[in-house]
Amino acid sequence: QQHRGIGDEPIRLGEPLARAAMAGTVGGFYLWKIICPIDLMPIYAQWSIEPPTLWHALPWAVLGMIGWVAWRRRSGWGRHLLLGMSWYLAFVVLFVGFWPISFFRFTWAMDHLAYVPMLGVIGVVVAGVNSILRASDHHGRLLSWLLWALVVTTLLVSTRAQAGLYRDEITFW
Repeated sequence: QQHRGIGDEPIRLGEPLARAAMAGTVGGFYLWKIICPIDLMPIYAQWSIEPPTLWHALPWAVLGMIGWVAWRRRSGWGRHLLLGMSWYLAFVVLFVGFWPISFFRFTWAMDHLAYVPMLGVIGVVVAGVNSILRASDHHGRLLSWLLWALVVTTLLVSTRAQAGLYRDEITFW
């Protein structure tokens, strides 16, 4: 990476506070795109991280609150959330801005980097749906299955539309 991808060109990530701001916003950005996959692009425009603002701290505050609630509920559903969060964080931390990566020259976020961290979020969603289905009566289970089928169908249709963008280079860019 250092010798071939980055070379001698400096990649400006800023001071430690700016790096923490970038890590929070990039991690939150990836999580948002996993939860709400609308307007997906292979490469996103680079946003400003210098100087860090209070908005840059928002993802860290949300992460802290979710982690605190999950830890308090770890004897039940919280353990699933903690596992999913841990998976997501363990794999997203590699490319959110703590270390220089060659693509940081032109963007902070690229969708393909979220594929492995996405598995933690999917696991949390599946565990949550399973808990709801087991706790529901017959009508609740039927409604849950219909809602689940609607979500999966919507994702299938949007995946098909997204795949059309990769038909050729002209369509892609």
